[in-house]
Amino acid sequence: ERKNYFGGTFDGNGKTISGLHFSNLSPEHGFNFNSRFDRPGASNPNVGRYAFGFFGGIVGGIVKNLNISIDANIKTVCPIAYNENGSPSQQTFFGAVAGYAHSSETSKFEIDNVTVSGTINTIARVGGVVGALSDGIIKNTTNRANINVTFVEGQSVFSYGEAGGIVCWARTYTPVDDRVPFASGRVFVAELKNCTNEGNIHTANGSAVGIVAATSVNANMKLKYVDCKNTGTLSSSSPNPQEGTGTLLGPRYSSVPSYIPHIDFGGLTNETTRNG
Repeated sequence: ERKNYFGGTFDGNGKTISGLHFSNLSPEHGFNFNSRFDRPGASNPNVGRYAFGFFGGIVGGIVKNLNISIDANIKTVCPIAYNENGSPSQQTFFGAVAGYAHSSETSKFEIDNVTVSGTINTIARVGGVVGALSDGIIKNTTNRANINVTFVEGQSVFSYGEAGGIVCWARTYTPVDDRVPFASGRVFVAELKNCTNEGNIHTANGSAVGIVAATSVNANMKLKYVDCKNTGTLSSSSPNPQEGTGTLLGPRYSSVPSYIPHIDFGGLTNETTRNG
């Protein structure tokens, strides 16, 4: 596993990175950004939340003026982790630009003027641009990649296959390693500004959402949208009736009463449908 992250500025100067290919997402190649399972004596002591992408992890870094053409056909992901009660979870996150991102104590994470195109086929959680976002801003960014999530017995876990055109999950993740800078005791904000999903998204194991698939927000974690839209086709065949489709946020999370005060849709309408 890797604990190294990118914290500088990557200016693509309008150039395109093409042929970016992923097939095997194994722990030794992933950025381990958070896990309550990654402890001695845990049922799976080496299984954490692992992030994969052009950058596995970004902490306080900036990526701008970049086009990525991706060809991801992911057939292997990290081992299944188990909660204390024995229930399974699949904590592999993929994003074309970054698997995971948050701001540092001194620098705000930022993606600006980035376009993703191509195809992403996977069997776990995926964001067209970022897999998991704790704090920072993604702006003036478009996903044109078509995303498809399938269920594979022995690797996938029920309802752990959410797909977002821009971000899969927005929530706080406290790093397990003190070498990863993390400013605690403040309000975190995941902001999406002038972001568009044009890709077609389908998942057989979660919600298919134009902008952010899933979130967990509270008084210390906010989710904010400004001028975001979806024009791609969204579909979910998940057997979970809580899952479905959403233009801005998945239906499983957008209607949670305790979440509503901490989500700013910026006057936009979040159209959702539920399966079943």
